[in-house]
Amino acid sequence: LEDVNRAGELVLDSINPDARVVWGSKINPALDGKIRATVVVAGVESPFLMAEKKSVTVTKPAASKTTVTKISSKKKA
Repeated sequence: LEDVNRAGELVLDSINPDARVVWGSKINPALDGKIRATVVVAGVESPFLMAEKKSVTVTKPAASKTTVTKISSKKKA
């Protein structure tokens, strides 16, 4: 768990000291001594993480005519 604590320290050193951090760990024998880390961030207001809002202009007009062909599976008598 020493490596897990070090990973947590790296995250804490990279964020605002006032941030609320909740973390946990679980030992998974299938990882064969390796560490898998997942970081979930919420409530971030940073221009580096926020996507730029872009407007979209559509120049192609909608279809002016729609044709529907009904196909019947009934046999004519």
